[in-house]
Amino acid sequence: MTTNSKGTLRVISHPGKAKASVKIVSVAASTTGEKGLETLSLEAPKGIQANTSASAFAFNEAGSNRFSLDIAPDDIAQITSEQPLTLKSNQAIAKDESLLVCYKDAATGLYVPNGFGYKVRGGAELKLIKVPDGAQPGAKDLFGAVQMLAFKFAGKIGFENPYPLLRAAWVNDDGLAEYDNGEVTQLREKVKQAQRILLLVHGFTGDTRFMVVGQSVLKSVQAGFVDYDLVLTYDYESINTAIQDSARQLKAKLAQIGLGPDHGKTVHLVAHSLGTQVSRWFVEQEGGKKIVARVVLLGPPNNGTSLAVVQKWLTYLVGLGLNGLLSAVSPALALAKLVQALSIVVGGVEKIDTTLDQLEPDSEFYQGLNGSPDPQVPYHVIIGDTSKVNGKGESVTLLQRLYPSISLLFAGQPNDIAISVNSDQTVATLGRTPSPHVRVVACDHLSYFSIKSSIKEIAKALASGE
Repeated sequence: MTTNSKGTLRVISHPGKAKASVKIVSVAASTTGEKGLETLSLEAPKGIQANTSASAFAFNEAGSNRFSLDIAPDDIAQITSEQPLTLKSNQAIAKDESLLVCYKDAATGLYVPNGFGYKVRGGAELKLIKVPDGAQPGAKDLFGAVQMLAFKFAGKIGFENPYPLLRAAWVNDDGLAEYDNGEVTQLREKVKQAQRILLLVHGFTGDTRFMVVGQSVLKSVQAGFVDYDLVLTYDYESINTAIQDSARQLKAKLAQIGLGPDHGKTVHLVAHSLGTQVSRWFVEQEGGKKIVARVVLLGPPNNGTSLAVVQKWLTYLVGLGLNGLLSAVSPALALAKLVQALSIVVGGVEKIDTTLDQLEPDSEFYQGLNGSPDPQVPYHVIIGDTSKVNGKGESVTLLQRLYPSISLLFAGQPNDIAISVNSDQTVATLGRTPSPHVRVVACDHLSYFSIKSSIKEIAKALASGE
């Protein structure tokens, strides 16, 4: 335990009995290299700098958010998400605030999230799910202690949002996605004038910008591809909203602009990740089968994924967000939501009755979804398999730099770094008519609309007569 300017931080417990000691590090010592500390940049990660809901979590009155952990090398491997090391600070946080712990990886220059925290009586608890290897240069002070930073996220801000949003989108002269303001009267007129419409639904914590840009090149990779007259995008809150509610809101939004049952248009739907489950519920349970003529599912968790896998994937996304690499309507907002969700999951402080619960394979949601009547809508399932990527994709490479053990997440089973190929294929085993077309591509979960081989398969699926 360390006491520093009326701040205390101490090790509480570890299930595997790993031994460690902790001390608060003064900002002056960290910056100047005094007291035997090697000099490391104290600049906050890009994702923190851009985040209005984040601030340094001060362990003492001096304002230091830095601490070091002294741990034997043999005990480092015992600190995992399944067996976290628990610390306690006497500095209070609000009930709806969350904490994030990270360290700077000296080899890559990237920040890696390795702990999450929440309010308890008498202060805050922090759960460390990973400790960096102290052998790497700059990871330790001269006394052998691993150095880390802590940040605080305001809770309610993390879930304030303008969602759901149904908008028209296009690619501007700079090659970037642009949107209209989503005004219903204007959208209704655009729908009235269009015959072929493409509807895009994003995945977990993401947005549709990368999908809008990706779809703009479909014609160039597939001979005979017919462009769409109108591209619609559906952006929704994807952590704290039930999947069924997002599906019902999509149905209501479409009805407002003239896309109810038997609307007389050709509507194709392309969805990614969690958005595939929103889309399936919309089609199979909310009458969407009378609204869309074809569905393309990219990296769909059609049989769910365990909370343990979700936790690791959320942590990977936080890593991207910390380094300013998270694609979202608001990257700062998405990072805040992710940190809050992980603080709940890692701490086990309350039951999650929303999206994270629903992703469990045996959840009530999947029992209802996979037991749905056959919608008799053509499904095209595109599945990424990173083992087929020649030289690896950019996002795979980045994630592997941040997390060298990412390949162990699925115990050697083919996957796209978020969803296993087996889970993706579940919809093809449900006896649907027509039988879903399944395509496995050399792609990772973040690159379905940026890798040419995947874009080509999307174009084939949309151009298919089946």
